[in-house]
Amino acid sequence: MIYPLIKERNKIHIVKDSYHCACGIVFNKDRIINRKTLKKIKFIEIGQVTCEKCVLKLLNYD
Repeated sequence: MIYPLIKERNKIHIVKDSYHCACGIVFNKDRIINRKTLKKIKFIEIGQVTCEKCVLKLLNYD
């Protein structure tokens, strides 16, 4: 499956909403989403996620 992913702190995380990753890291501190933030989000395969917490959260929800 393809998920929205973002690279923060040298790891690839799953995007949960417009401000947080699935593991709780904040990647967007602004109140609005700007073009710079949208360019950072990529849609790629789930196998490329390197954050263990994000993968565990995803598996617990499914």
